[in-house]
Amino acid sequence: MDKPTIPTPHPQDKGNTLKSPPQGRLEDIYQLVGPHLDAFESTYRELLRPVSNNYIRLLTDHVSTYQGKRLRPILVLLAGAATGELGSDHAQIACAVEAMHVATLVHDDVLDEADMRRRHETVNAKWGNEVSVLLGDYLFSRSFVQCSQLGRAEVSTRFSQISTQVCEGELLQIAERNNAELDETRYLRIIELKTASLTAFACEVGAHLSDARPEVCEAMYSFGRHIGIAFQIADDCLDIVGEEKLAGKSLGTDLQKGKVTLPLIRLLSIAPPKVTQQVAKIISSGTGHADRARVESWVREFGCVEHAEDRAAEHVAAAKKTLAVLPTNPFRDAMETLADFVIRRSV
Repeated sequence: MDKPTIPTPHPQDKGNTLKSPPQGRLEDIYQLVGPHLDAFESTYRELLRPVSNNYIRLLTDHVSTYQGKRLRPILVLLAGAATGELGSDHAQIACAVEAMHVATLVHDDVLDEADMRRRHETVNAKWGNEVSVLLGDYLFSRSFVQCSQLGRAEVSTRFSQISTQVCEGELLQIAERNNAELDETRYLRIIELKTASLTAFACEVGAHLSDARPEVCEAMYSFGRHIGIAFQIADDCLDIVGEEKLAGKSLGTDLQKGKVTLPLIRLLSIAPPKVTQQVAKIISSGTGHADRARVESWVREFGCVEHAEDRAAEHVAAAKKTLAVLPTNPFRDAMETLADFVIRRSV
């Protein structure tokens, strides 16, 4: 049964008394869409626990602990509120988006042989790879069921296209493993597909379900694409120079698996031959995790993290420019705040 629509003041409604969230306070963003976020959480719990099978419930209860900042559901809600009114469909599609995202995390942990995710033991560390692969598949299927329940063929089609892009990006990343000659253009294409496409869809579908004009939906897609790229660049930096206790997840897995990310691409392009030769050997040998400290010292010495951070900041700035299509309102302000957050986060 559909949840009742919760009225949201239209952005152009002069009676809108909501105030913009202070810079950097995610809690204020959550409060801004509070009732709708509550509806999302309730629906998401139902999505994760739909069966009477106790074993599957044990697994889905475990992944329910993978509760991050809810970036993608928040983007659905903010984009919807910034362009029109929120309804029950927004919470429904936000659940589908989050389920797909968590499915990719479960699969990624298998590929990376990670043992910690959001300060909890990964599914593969606790139950093994077979269970993890099947659970990820289960969550993918649940996301499609959730999306189909909207009864919106165009949304289901678009969701399917995005899922294909996510998988394509993951496959391209595997194809480029141990490739010390990977360039920035190819790297950006990979992360655009595997990460940014889903954040872009979250923004686009939020606006679409609020009956926004096509050009506004396109702008929202562009906003999500840019912050998704910035998010992944920041995450890739974290894998090299972050601290596991602060990050709450396994780090160094990119190096261990021979994934060449932006800090490494920069290092290989500017460091002297005696360094680049060692880095290339580390990338190709699969000993990256053991050599993480050495790589970290090099990327710091040659300013490679700063270079990557600058690229991420450029995408955040580009994301903010896309918001010019929206009238000034608290939801637009919140989207700007969220864009800044993705490159300031520690997890």
